[in-house]
Amino acid sequence: MTFVIVYLLFLCEQVEKCRSVLASHNVGIDDKVAMISDNRVEWAVTFFAANSLGAQIIPMYQVQVTSIAVAVAVAVAATLTTVIMQ
Repeated sequence: MTFVIVYLLFLCEQVEKCRSVLASHNVGIDDKVAMISDNRVEWAVTFFAANSLGAQIIPMYQVQVTSIAVAVAVAVAATLTTVIMQ
């Protein structure tokens, strides 16, 4: 039980840090945040941070890390593209 509480506190801290970064880039209500990532904890952190600011999440697959991904992000007017790499 202690591990779960400590892990939840860690996640909340990470979400708040990410939220601050997104807010510093003027991400807000109805902005679009494109995320390119594998299935990782950082994906969830970024999702919750952007969602808490009212932004719309646009998930993309890791295999899309090409100029096509950049074109897609621009096409949907993404405010900030978050790339989480290993």
